[in-house]
Amino acid sequence: MQKKVKGLNAEWHRQHKMPKNPTVQQRIGWHLAHLENCGCRPGLPGKLKEQMKKLKIKIPAGI
Repeated sequence: MQKKVKGLNAEWHRQHKMPKNPTVQQRIGWHLAHLENCGCRPGLPGKLKEQMKKLKIKIPAGI
């Protein structure tokens, strides 16, 4: 039996698997879509935010 996580959109997760060995762009795209569609984890991983800053990719407000 799977543990229920508050705010988890299990259907979204089933349909949107992170690719194996994702590129930085794939990781950024997946995490930004995740923020919009699932509430299981707040924010973005710290290392990903650092990479977005280096690439001058806008980080959503409040993250």
